Amino acid sequence: MPRRKKAPKTKRLVVLISPHEHARLRQEHSKTTYRVFSDYVRSLLSRNTRILRCRNTSLDEFLPVAIGIKNELAAIAKNYSAAIKALQAPSLGQDARQALDFLLAEDFALRQTLDDIRSTLIKISQQWSHT
Repeated sequence: MPRRKKAPKTKRLVVLISPHEHARLRQEHSKTTYRVFSDYVRSLLSRNTRILRCRNTSLDEFLPVAIGIKNELAAIAKNYSAAIKALQAPSLGQDARQALDFLLAEDFALRQTLDDIRSTLIKISQQWSHT
């Protein structure tokens, strides 16, 4: 299908509005699927149907918290790995070796959990950036 060419916009319209009106227009623009503010205003002027976007505001509040938890877990994993490397000295006894094997298994599980959290956050972010 050939793409339609957009007509060049050569005319300018200047409308003076109050800061309150501008803020209200910007707020309403953020609830739509229009990417550019001028396209939104143009649609208001031409009375075109506007498509509203419903966002989950609780998800918007959750994402920074979840990212903070993920970063904190990553820092713990880094410190944990450093402690495990320090314990991997060749002079350890059998009991210490068993404890170290257990810690290595726990380290692997922690890293898998971090990867799961990271992939889930990426999926959530992609889902909401496309809607």
